[in-house]
Amino acid sequence: MQDLIARKVSVIGLVPLDVKVLGPVLKLAQDAGIIVITQEGPDQENRTWDVEMVSSKAYGEAQMKALAAETGGEGQYIILVGTLTTPLHNAWADAAIAYQKANYPKMQLATSRFPGSDEVDASEQVMREAIQAYPDLRGVIGFGSSGPIGAGNVVRQRHLQKKIAVVGTAIPSQVQSLIMDGAVRKAFLWSPKEAGYAIRGC
Repeated sequence: MQDLIARKVSVIGLVPLDVKVLGPVLKLAQDAGIIVITQEGPDQENRTWDVEMVSSKAYGEAQMKALAAETGGEGQYIILVGTLTTPLHNAWADAAIAYQKANYPKMQLATSRFPGSDEVDASEQVMREAIQAYPDLRGVIGFGSSGPIGAGNVVRQRHLQKKIAVVGTAIPSQVQSLIMDGAVRKAFLWSPKEAGYAIRGC
């Protein structure tokens, strides 16, 4: 970010991972006359505009509905997010958990959400540890496009397609083979092209 400010760009578009850390840096950008546009950053300070492609509440609820459909509305599940400070990943997770508590009493969140869903390797490690720690694990929601990929890889490697349902946010070209194998049951994503177009249009 500081490099972009030094280069005197006209516009910065970003998906914030930590709104508190970015706030002061974005203030420097705005003070330099740079337009700041966020996506997935509705609470980001020192931005000019924010672009959201989906309703956070509806998006989180849709993924919980998908997981419940795949697990019969029963059993333990875990949630992966990019980081514990990624704004919308955690908003989606909050919405999913609230919907589960209100509608699927036989499902249980096994533990607090895990970070690492922005990296395949980190998601794989989380999944391996979760399988060991929670032998009754039935489901996974990955908020962060690498979360379902990493979790699905482990499910496929261990032949757990019929036991553990993985759903979440994923890029179609990356998740296709896992869906075909049943290692990921359902994937969600808006159009990145439309998101870029919306940011450019601001």
